Amino acid sequence: MAAGALPDVDADRHGVHRSRRIGLDHVGGDRRAAGPRPRAATNRRHGWLNVDDLVAQVPSATYAGQLRRLVRQLRRGGATRVLVANVPPLDHLPAYLDRAGITLSTADVVNAIIDDYNAAIADVVADEGAELVDLHVAGLAARADGTEAALVSDDGFHRSTAGHARVAAVFAEVVG
Repeated sequence: MAAGALPDVDADRHGVHRSRRIGLDHVGGDRRAAGPRPRAATNRRHGWLNVDDLVAQVPSATYAGQLRRLVRQLRRGGATRVLVANVPPLDHLPAYLDRAGITLSTADVVNAIIDDYNAAIADVVADEGAELVDLHVAGLAARADGTEAALVSDDGFHRSTAGHARVAAVFAEVVG
C-alpha cells in the first residue's frame, strides 16, 4: 500500500464500492419492484458514496463528475431535495492508523485528498442546487470536544450507535 493510501477493504474485510457501480436504483431503491410510493418518499434520496470512492482511490475529479451526474438526475430539474454529505475526518480512525502505519506526512496526504473531495462536493452542491451536510466540520467539532472516539464502533472504522445518532443530528440540522 502506498504511503498515505487508505485500505481497499473496510474493517470487516469487505471490498469497497465504487460509485460508478452505484446507480439511482441503489440510492433510491428500485421503483419498479417497490411499486408506487407516497410523494414524500419519492422526493427524498440518500446515499453515502464518498468514503468508499476515496478509499478506492477514485480521483476527486472523476468522483465529482459521477456525483454531478447523480445529483442532476436526482434533482430532476429541482423536483427533489438532495442532501449531500461531505467526507468526515478519517486520519484519527483506529482502522486507518492500524493499517496505514500513519505518520504526520501520510496524515497530511490523506487530509489533502479529503480536502480535494470536499471541495469537489461543495462545487457540485452549489452548482446543482443540492444541500451540503457538513460531516467534516461535525467530525472536527467532535475531535475538539473529546467525543470523536465515542462516534466510532469497535471495528475502528464504522460509526457506533452514537456516531449514527450524530450523523442523523447533522442531517436533521440541514433538513430543519
